Amino acid sequence: MSMGVGALLCLVLSAGFSGGQSAVSDKAAPEISSLQEQIRITKAKTAALPKADDAERGLTAALTAAGQVAKLQNNYRYLTPSVAADGGALDTATSQSTLRNLIPYFAPSVRQANLGPWYLLASDKDVAAGVGIPMSFNSGFE
Repeated sequence: MSMGVGALLCLVLSAGFSGGQSAVSDKAAPEISSLQEQIRITKAKTAALPKADDAERGLTAALTAAGQVAKLQNNYRYLTPSVAADGGALDTATSQSTLRNLIPYFAPSVRQANLGPWYLLASDKDVAAGVGIPMSFNSGFE
């Protein structure tokens, strides 16, 4: 009987020392290594993400800039009556202040000509008629 108790004790002790962990198979080892690498990369990328406060400040700055760009672009609409009176010609000096104020909001690669008034002579619900587009037309930006 004492031999049976000794064998049982040895069995319990050997199970306890193994920690209950099973050996990793040769097939699973590369997959586990790959998953551990993916976890490491994900943690590094997560740490590099902006914090919530930074993102909120950036969004507020972007919305403020977008509102200013829309306001400046809408300033071009008020040139319509003078262009219509001059037979479709725009005095460049007339739009220069708006253009100068728009430039800082765009990347240096954007050509200044692309920032100019591109829809003058369009009628608008807020501006006198240009070329006969219905007054309900709204060429404004928000």
